[in-house]
Amino acid sequence: MRYLTTALVVLTVVVAGCNSAGIGGTPTAAVNGTETGTAADGPTRASVDASAVPGADGSTVTDNTALLRAYYEAIQTGPTEYETTYERDGTERLGFEFRNDTRQQRYVLRTSTRQNTIYVDGDTGALRNETSGEIIYSNETNAIADAGDYLRPTYTQFTLNFIFPGEWEATDTTTVHGEEHYVLEATGLNESRVAVLPVSAESVSSMDGRLVVGADGVVHSGNVTLHGETDITLTYATRTDDGIDVTAPDWYDESQAS
Repeated sequence: MRYLTTALVVLTVVVAGCNSAGIGGTPTAAVNGTETGTAADGPTRASVDASAVPGADGSTVTDNTALLRAYYEAIQTGPTEYETTYERDGTERLGFEFRNDTRQQRYVLRTSTRQNTIYVDGDTGALRNETSGEIIYSNETNAIADAGDYLRPTYTQFTLNFIFPGEWEATDTTTVHGEEHYVLEATGLNESRVAVLPVSAESVSSMDGRLVVGADGVVHSGNVTLHGETDITLTYATRTDDGIDVTAPDWYDESQAS
């Protein structure tokens, strides 16, 4: 069995940086979790029927797990652009991007100290340290070409967890690429769901958030902020359509990849 040695090193560095900033957690907790607990009271807002959204009943999302599972599954296979950032008290600590046209993929991992880009084309690929300019090409031992099999599910599950603690209400509709989408706003915080994050419920006092969600569960844009001892903010931008295309970066030399 081949192990994704180089990418695992990158992953360790990035996740270690997040843990030191107060996040980390079990990536699959929200996607595979259960609904428990009581929500805190929130302000009264206008509401619209969002029953077309996975996990929604009328204007209220009653099953966060169903919503996040639909979002997660939709961005794992087909053409996708996905970008998320994690900020702590206004400073970006982690960024993750991927662009996938089903054959070629490009991944970007950012921390406060480094940035790495991974390009994959079928069975070959390369990793570039954007700080030093060093490029490592795929071979039989590092299996960089398999990066997406690990990085894409790990980072998307990890970042989607931050949507899970919210109580979500549909307050408006909007149009994205000619299709109706629903604006979900966080009306409260379900403290029991904070358990999917390495943050104690006592350290989180409230939650703000706004998501633009399609009937497929994909969050095309949005942000979530957990307020407490420190403010933790996640932003999301997603595109899923057949027009997505990935091209090789200028630094990639196909002849060196195997």
